[in-house]
Amino acid sequence: MQTKRLKNGLDYLDPRFGSDRTGIVWIEKQQNDNNNADGITVDPDDRLLIAGGHQAQFSLVRLTPDGMQDTTFGASGVVTGEFESGYKSKGHHTTVLKSGEILLSGFFSLEEYSNELAFALFDTTGSPVQAFGQKGVTVIRPFESVTVKPPEDFQSGVSVASPDSFSSELPDGKLLVISNQQFSYTERAGLLIRLNRDGSIDKEFGAEKKGYVYIRHPEYPTWIGSMIPLENGMFAVAGNAMVNARTTALVAVYNADGTTFDGFGTNGFFLLNSIDEPSQISSLTLIDNNILGIGSTLGGLRGTLLVCLDAKGEPVKAFNGGEPVQTPVDDAPLGVQWLSGAVRKDGKIVAVGNTLGDQDSKTIIAQYLPDGQLDTNFGNERGLLRINLTDVLDMGTAIAIQKNSQIVVAGSSLPINGRRQGFVFRCLN
Repeated sequence: MQTKRLKNGLDYLDPRFGSDRTGIVWIEKQQNDNNNADGITVDPDDRLLIAGGHQAQFSLVRLTPDGMQDTTFGASGVVTGEFESGYKSKGHHTTVLKSGEILLSGFFSLEEYSNELAFALFDTTGSPVQAFGQKGVTVIRPFESVTVKPPEDFQSGVSVASPDSFSSELPDGKLLVISNQQFSYTERAGLLIRLNRDGSIDKEFGAEKKGYVYIRHPEYPTWIGSMIPLENGMFAVAGNAMVNARTTALVAVYNADGTTFDGFGTNGFFLLNSIDEPSQISSLTLIDNNILGIGSTLGGLRGTLLVCLDAKGEPVKAFNGGEPVQTPVDDAPLGVQWLSGAVRKDGKIVAVGNTLGDQDSKTIIAQYLPDGQLDTNFGNERGLLRINLTDVLDMGTAIAIQKNSQIVVAGSSLPINGRRQGFVFRCLN
């Protein structure tokens, strides 16, 4: 791992972070190898866990609170591996369990249009937990593989099992995970799967005792990209539904037994029908016991999106008058998207994404007041902070908050000297 000094954005990055004190850590595993950073989590000791990929392997990197490589973890702070031998693996998200063990969720690619959901469990030193799955790794196949034969114009990236995987530990120690399943060109549904602590599917879960339930709106094909735990073993999921050929942001709440909570929205589901543009939610968090969805509109020019819902699935009137928050960003040829968000100790909301359609794309961070209004005292554009790390694509993908309330962001720049390179930076604000 190494850091290097760049001109753009240094005034807004924390010089106490990283080995050369620029505020940026460039993730290096082996010289000239491609790597990326997709997810970032702050553990109970304020260390940073970065999920991603290294060449054809998944990767898990741990940094100390001040951005130094943690030499007590793995090989100089880095763990890599395969979910399935011979296939490209990638990490997406980490969950720190009550035991201190680290659950890495991700996928491996069978072929261009087909991924499979997988998990790896590590102890606090980065060693695989041998009792989990097969020597620390488990592949989740709730039912026989479904093969999708897409037409020639089918967009790449749509897969049988989605790479959008998240996990949560339940009060009894079991694990709840999500994925998606594409059954045909038009039909898809989210999957909610419960695992035992050894990584096996818990066949006691769900009305049919199969270990999984479908997450699908009663009327529309559904995709799920995020999940957060709620009180009493309940949880919320979010993504989108295909409503009359238009992608529409969706939030749903489920009971601990995998049934929808009918006290939320309509039959357990909220659909964002109040705006005309296609939309989706990419990330969830909680603010004042309300559910906050972070996402984007999906028209020709993408836009940012925040949606705040109460426990009944009704828009919170104190948050932007109950209306979705859409934030214009200048100088973005194809718009901007929010990919991840978090809430700081003072209740302010931060979201991260990147400009689209620009060969020199930037990472964009916004800070909002608890009522959904931009915090004009933040950043270099009155509520927005534009960070331009390189003269190529800088793709901020995940955001988290450390104990001192400082913002840390993970993402990838491509290509730098012909290769993809992951980064983590910390803001001063």
